[in-house]
Amino acid sequence: MPLPDGYGVLLGRFISFQAETPNNQGRFRHGHFKINVNGVTYDAAVDVDTVDGAIPVNWRLQQLRVGEWGGIFSRADGWYVLASNAQSGAVDYIRDQRVHDVICLPDPIFKSRIPKWLWPISRLLPTYDLASRLTVLPQPVLTNTRRSLMARSSRHCISLREVWKTGTSDMALADMQTLTTNVDRLVFFGAPFRTGHGVHDVHQNQGDPPPPPPSRQKHFDDSGIWQDGISIAIKTDGSAVAFMNRFGTQSSQTDNNGHPI
Repeated sequence: MPLPDGYGVLLGRFISFQAETPNNQGRFRHGHFKINVNGVTYDAAVDVDTVDGAIPVNWRLQQLRVGEWGGIFSRADGWYVLASNAQSGAVDYIRDQRVHDVICLPDPIFKSRIPKWLWPISRLLPTYDLASRLTVLPQPVLTNTRRSLMARSSRHCISLREVWKTGTSDMALADMQTLTTNVDRLVFFGAPFRTGHGVHDVHQNQGDPPPPPPSRQKHFDDSGIWQDGISIAIKTDGSAVAFMNRFGTQSSQTDNNGHPI
């Protein structure tokens, strides 16, 4: 099901960052980015709550290939509603190649990294199985030009496994705050506030398990594909880095309804 408050992307200019503390703002820990959107201050609330440590939080900082985000980054500051599909520019942590490292290998290199007995069936192997055999290779962030040239010379483009950090809310908030260094613009995918100006649900929005009764199934019912939240900093040098966050109870494999498989 889609997020009840809708889904979209917010672009604006950085004003300030504040990490919630459990003493005066409750246990539900967020990093709050204040951003200027055409003269109006918006609040982007990024959830890294661990519910007093009972639920682990996962996160990672991901360098982006800027050229793949042109349809989003070229927009003027503002809030834009997005359809939950790949064509709209929406984000999906599991299906979206823009948030995965991709390496394209020429045939000789490819075969040198795959056991000879696998060569005849290598084209039939799932992408992630191939990636697991390439752990000896670096995972560079390729420029669009270099990636394009490599892709022309190879049929073997491999999406590498993501590496998630696991830790406390404080650790996640410290990494989140690095988005504010040398930042030009900020971009947040998520759901709009019901009242006021802001965006929330800035985290993975799929893969939640159904809770045991009589608990509410809110997160499970709101799960869906192509509606994940993500925080992106476009730096003054033109590069871009994303803060991706999810919770330890969420699956990294989901069906077409966003439910764990």
